[in-house]
Amino acid sequence: MDYKRLLEKYWAGETTLAEEKALKNYFNSGNVAEELMPYANTFQYFTIAQKQTLETPVTTLLQAEKQPLIPVRTAKIFYLRRIAAAVLLLLTIGFGYQKINQPTKAERLATYWASKEIKDPKLAMAKTKAALLLFSQKLNDGRATALQQVRAVQKVGKTIKVPATSVAK
Repeated sequence: MDYKRLLEKYWAGETTLAEEKALKNYFNSGNVAEELMPYANTFQYFTIAQKQTLETPVTTLLQAEKQPLIPVRTAKIFYLRRIAAAVLLLLTIGFGYQKINQPTKAERLATYWASKEIKDPKLAMAKTKAALLLFSQKLNDGRATALQQVRAVQKVGKTIKVPATSVAK
């Protein structure tokens, strides 16, 4: 039998079960040609692997309680960090959105003064007259107070005689 051609067919995936069995028997027989010796280990491994059995049945292994891959405490901390990061991100977005939508100081002042604006012209005229009258009264009061202080200084100046030489300089 031409095992070299059969091996090429095997690697191409074109062999039948009978041909694969013949290859397996040939490589496990011990009488392998020198040029095909590198492939012998592969077929011998398949034979050894088929003979191996588990010491414990698979169902017992599946039912046995296994240790988690990641300790539970570490996993909890991991998920808590993720949750904390998500909450922090949402809070940052919320505060940023709130800050963007707040009116500026100029807008707030404009709104305040717009609310104080008088729409009725007669009422506006009356308020303006009242403000000007108050201003005039305060100005007159200041004038009267200043006049009294000037008179007091003049009175003090009359009682104190200042030498003419020092005043002339």
